[in-house]
Amino acid sequence: MPGAAAAIVIFVLTMLHGSGIFGSGFTALWHGAIAYGVTGVVGSVVRPGKAEQH
Repeated sequence: MPGAAAAIVIFVLTMLHGSGIFGSGFTALWHGAIAYGVTGVVGSVVRPGKAEQH
């Protein structure tokens, strides 16, 4: 989800900045892939704490 959200935001911002559709698409995919990779690394390194059992 974070990768897709980053790609959408970057695509819109680059389109508003004046880049063409192909440049915006390439930039959005690149940023989305980076966000996806970063969240994957964080998810594999940081383990969730134990949930309290009632």
